[in-house]
Amino acid sequence: MNKEMTPEQLARADDNYFHSYRILMENMKRGGVDLDLRYTDSGTNFIVLNVAILTEPFGLEEERVRKCLDHFKQVGRTVRFVFRAPVETVLEALPSLRSCEKRLAAPLMVHSGLRSFAPSDDFDWRAVESEKTLSDYNSVMMSAYGVYGWPEFMIPKVLTMGCAQRADVIMIVGYVDGDPATGAMAVIEGDLAGVYWVGTKPEYGRRNLASKVTNQVAYLGSEMGCTWSVLQASVQGGPVYQRMGYTVEGFYQGLTFDPKTA
Repeated sequence: MNKEMTPEQLARADDNYFHSYRILMENMKRGGVDLDLRYTDSGTNFIVLNVAILTEPFGLEEERVRKCLDHFKQVGRTVRFVFRAPVETVLEALPSLRSCEKRLAAPLMVHSGLRSFAPSDDFDWRAVESEKTLSDYNSVMMSAYGVYGWPEFMIPKVLTMGCAQRADVIMIVGYVDGDPATGAMAVIEGDLAGVYWVGTKPEYGRRNLASKVTNQVAYLGSEMGCTWSVLQASVQGGPVYQRMGYTVEGFYQGLTFDPKTA
């Protein structure tokens, strides 16, 4: 059973979420991060990668939001504002976002007992440590995230060897009969492992691979001293993680600002 999350733990979950974007941006040729305003700018108009986090310690500050908006208006790119407060509360506090488009919410899921995880004996996996394993990992993500509208050419720009070689990142790829079939990433901060970029090729669905690769990357995090884990689940992934012992502790809401329609 997960213990009730404290405000401090929720803030750490938010920080890990932002840090996962920061890692991507710092390894993209055109990516950038503003640590004071807590936004990422991928240098592209691909909405998924341009994110401003409206959580503690800044919270719902109109001045900060206006500075973010000024930047994205100037560069002419869309940005997604992410928060855990109800949308109505955010719009009341931040009138500058009232023209934004509402995005689908993603559950913040937590597992507080990583020490209970054990590696799967029947799971063939490798760490991303070479150009070959990176290519295998990216081939999985191109296939898995293409279902959600990701253009394939963006994946290698985002998931680079620079990401894989970081001391605070674990990237693994799982195989079925030698073919790269699934993969996952963990971002390590102290005793917290944030699990991101979990994907499985559609042709390898219904083989329990998502749970196996998540289990393995979380176990590797526990081997590095992590005791708890956070992730954001898709509609399809939620039941998988719940069976693994993850529980929903909140929801990340989103509002999208497009300077072309504002």
